[in-house]
Amino acid sequence: MDKCLECQAEFDNEVELHRHLRSHKLKIEDYYFKHFPRFDKSDGSLIRFKSKQFYFTHDFNTRTNFRRWLSKQDNATLRAYCIDFLKRRKEYKKLTYAPCQVELRSLECLSIIGLNKIFKDSDYYKIAFQLGYIVQHEPLHLAYPSSLVYEPKDGIIWIDTREQNPLTFQVFSQLTTLSVGDYAFGTQDKKLPVVFERKSISDFISSFGRDYERVKKEMKRGVATGAYIVVIVECDMKYALVFNYLPSLPQNIQVTPEFVFHNVRECCQEFPSVQFLFVKNRLEASRLIEKIFLSKGDLTRFDLQLAYDMNLI
Repeated sequence: MDKCLECQAEFDNEVELHRHLRSHKLKIEDYYFKHFPRFDKSDGSLIRFKSKQFYFTHDFNTRTNFRRWLSKQDNATLRAYCIDFLKRRKEYKKLTYAPCQVELRSLECLSIIGLNKIFKDSDYYKIAFQLGYIVQHEPLHLAYPSSLVYEPKDGIIWIDTREQNPLTFQVFSQLTTLSVGDYAFGTQDKKLPVVFERKSISDFISSFGRDYERVKKEMKRGVATGAYIVVIVECDMKYALVFNYLPSLPQNIQVTPEFVFHNVRECCQEFPSVQFLFVKNRLEASRLIEKIFLSKGDLTRFDLQLAYDMNLI
């Protein structure tokens, strides 16, 4: 039951409560500001109200405020904050899987690297498991070899004929028509389940912005065939998170980084066999695609962004 704190009337659900607030001439946000005030931990301003869920899961109005607050805290405070953040996020978002490196880097929380630094007696995956998350990636302890031996009998890199401005590889490659992804590996008759969707930063913004519903349907179809999809983006993640400030992109982009990365996080949770990997440039994209293929897809059992951020792949 949901109770109106203005008149104590009870309602079966939140929607009815919010509709009832009109009788008090209250906007939804003003009701929550009045009865459940929440303030930015950095500058003390009221948390912006975009939705009830947003209001109760955000502690800062900007990532800049989060970083300012972060720089002033001791480890004990950070540990308590991060555990509380992960608990609240699991509850309000009804999450199943432990947030990956890409998810955490796009949120008001430390990355997995940062979490492992402050939890010296444990690690992120153990903490996530204790909080009730399903951990889908293996802990990273050893780096993969800088290069892997190419065995011609294992196949070649197949490039979809619709791929514009395709990447080049040291391993032999050939054009073909792929039903899923832009790049695959194997023989004509037998290919690895791992495929890559390559995105420039502008492709990424449109795919997970205005075209998101179409892209999500394509991902759903691809995953249903047994494909493991890695979306590789030719842009350092620190720049992708603030793409609206990049001078190389048009200034009239209609979507925000917050909206785009909300959709990315949704994909991470909805499709366990989809990973996102942000790399510095096209050369890095070529290198990583080749390396993951030559590992026979074995590297996908790790969080690829975490491995890349730690210079392990």
